[in-house]
Amino acid sequence: MNPTPEPTVVLVPGLRVHVPDHWQTLLADRIPGAVTVPPPTGAGLARDARVAALNGTLSRSEGPVVLVAHSAGVLTTVQWAARHRHPVRGASLATPPDFDPRCPTATPARGLCWRTAGCSRGSRTASSSGPNCRTDATACPCPS
Repeated sequence: MNPTPEPTVVLVPGLRVHVPDHWQTLLADRIPGAVTVPPPTGAGLARDARVAALNGTLSRSEGPVVLVAHSAGVLTTVQWAARHRHPVRGASLATPPDFDPRCPTATPARGLCWRTAGCSRGSRTASSSGPNCRTDATACPCPS
């Protein structure tokens, strides 16, 4: 009788490039045989390209996998599962993105909410520089 093969851990990043101290990078370094879907670049940011990248990674894996997806990688994983088949033993879908433009009634960290101070073009995100300044009406002030 053949024992069930150990699954390959496949990490599915969001839209980030390789970051040495990101939890997925650290996890990949600690799990023997773990593989990471290549980070998106240029036209690779499109949904179909991300799903194809995940499918390509899985097609090179023998046997079952455990998927570990983060942020936009969660969306990629769900889209992949709707279109393809591969033996998946389990999945961890960590922090899927939230596209709801409304601010929460209670913000857990002051620096994570939308702010109006300090941006000459209107409101801004927690970033302190100009490219993230926004003039739309979806922002709300930080709780005081």
